[in-house]
Amino acid sequence: MRLARVASVTCSRTAPNPVLFEVGFPIRFSRGLKLLVPLLLLAYGLGSGEQSSGNWLASAGCVVLLLGSVAVHEFGHVLIVRRLGLTVNGVTLTAFGGLTDYEGPQRSPLAQGLIAFAGPCASALLAVVLLAVRLSVGGNDVDGGLASVLTFGVGTNALITVVNLLPFPTLDGGQIVRSLWRGLSRGREHA
Repeated sequence: MRLARVASVTCSRTAPNPVLFEVGFPIRFSRGLKLLVPLLLLAYGLGSGEQSSGNWLASAGCVVLLLGSVAVHEFGHVLIVRRLGLTVNGVTLTAFGGLTDYEGPQRSPLAQGLIAFAGPCASALLAVVLLAVRLSVGGNDVDGGLASVLTFGVGTNALITVVNLLPFPTLDGGQIVRSLWRGLSRGREHA
């Protein structure tokens, strides 16, 4: 049985995106993400009002941190998928989140819930780590630089965590609610 879990929006599976790199499975960037990255860089770079090289470097750091945050979220899913003995076919980072494609025998509702919960846990853990680093760096966010990039990373990962826990069908929260519902339904059938 082939299963696909989507972090935020279902992606079209018509033609696979070219492989960006492999780590035991292919990692891809969607076409939409390839268009969005330069736009984000421009928005962050021009949005601060100051056009210094340090500002553009901080903007690039924010874009890289955003992509890395989505990747860490997806690798949270990958970690549990592999621990459950399923096969990871690939990870695709999209303009709206990510997709972890995996296959294997049908798992229990608890296992499906753990897979869904792993992404938000990874994002929350990254937010805590970035917050610890941010507090150790000191300085203020108005000056830009590393402090502002780290603050951006903390906020971004906190937002990724909270949004993905919302109980909508295409988000991890919806997958968690579905697995809880199935688990409770099975429990009533056996009672």
